[in-house]
Amino acid sequence: GEGDYNLPSAPPAPGNNHRVWWDRDGVDPYQNAATANTGGIYEIVIKLHATSDTTATAYMNIRGLDQGFETDGNWNTIELTPAGMTWTGDMHHLLVFYGLYGYGATHTAEFSDITVTQ
Repeated sequence: GEGDYNLPSAPPAPGNNHRVWWDRDGVDPYQNAATANTGGIYEIVIKLHATSDTTATAYMNIRGLDQGFETDGNWNTIELTPAGMTWTGDMHHLLVFYGLYGYGATHTAEFSDITVTQ
């Protein structure tokens, strides 16, 4: 959840997240027009960077927008952005796992243009 983000630092109030929740169709666009009423179509870029054989950092960009957290009360400036997290595992043998959740009967996910660089 939002409390797992720890880069660039742990957010003092994880609920003050920005661009974490998406596809709230029918939501008042004044809340955040960039993340509401998307029709469920996203371009997601996930950047994983190994910092050792067993640790890494992860940052995600959705529809060209980074996630972040508000810390000073001014929602026109998002201080902790881009927000990411550290994780551990075998950095030499990575696997891709995903989960898909939504309301309704039919959901699909398509993965394309996957690039791995060293």
